[in-house]
Amino acid sequence: MYSVRGATGKGIEIRYDDKGQKYLWLFAKEKGRYDDDIGTEEFRFTGEDPQGHGVGNPGEESQELNRGNKALRDAIDTPVPIFLFYRSIDADQWEYRGMVDVVSFEYKPRDGRYIYEFLLKPVEEQTETHSNFDVDDSEQPTDFRQSSRTQTTVSRIIRNTQIVKELKNRYEHTCQVCGDQRRGNDGEPYAEGHHIRPLGQPHNGKDEKSNILILCPNHHADFDYGRIKIDPETYQTHHKDESEVDGNKLTMEEGHEIESQYLRYQNQGLAQFD
Repeated sequence: MYSVRGATGKGIEIRYDDKGQKYLWLFAKEKGRYDDDIGTEEFRFTGEDPQGHGVGNPGEESQELNRGNKALRDAIDTPVPIFLFYRSIDADQWEYRGMVDVVSFEYKPRDGRYIYEFLLKPVEEQTETHSNFDVDDSEQPTDFRQSSRTQTTVSRIIRNTQIVKELKNRYEHTCQVCGDQRRGNDGEPYAEGHHIRPLGQPHNGKDEKSNILILCPNHHADFDYGRIKIDPETYQTHHKDESEVDGNKLTMEEGHEIESQYLRYQNQGLAQFD
């Protein structure tokens, strides 16, 4: 049973249901220091500031990859239920906006410090039913909006994370587009798996190796924004903005073949690409 009991309305909250399964609450604000960019198809969510003993001024210190930030980063490869709550600039209450998935993240400068910025997308497909999400009247923030006590069954796409992990190891966590190997704060190599034809409706892509690319966070975002297309026959990369990768051939390891149908599907939405 997912409950809003004890919600604080502060950034990222790590929660566990009555079966011990982890889930997350995200509290996004339209304006303020975090300035989350909420859209209809995808949006940017700013991570949480340092917490705990020894933190001088968390409003001015660079954010760290721990606590809620680490939980969101880990949800890219190991998805957990994530529930989004939102408050617009002219509202005085939180509104539940549905479930989301974490697509990618960046560590970037803002206002003289570094912050984590996560790219999120709404969950569209219903394939695995979870316990009820219970909006509880008690022990919740006074500014939490609900019309009445309600119960909603939620679900999410099931991904075979082992496939992505295997491909990341095969490519040694290097990007198939640029060849770069990024590293996290812990020094470990980091890459992301991208489904060329997205999972879930209306795309109905398959969760299989031939539909997956291993990418750095930047080029993963470029695929999501339609800035890259790959020739289905030659695997030549065409990038709308980066001349250093435009014209290069996609790196392919033995045993990892990309289905041309998936590349054609991805390119269909890029008719204005020049």
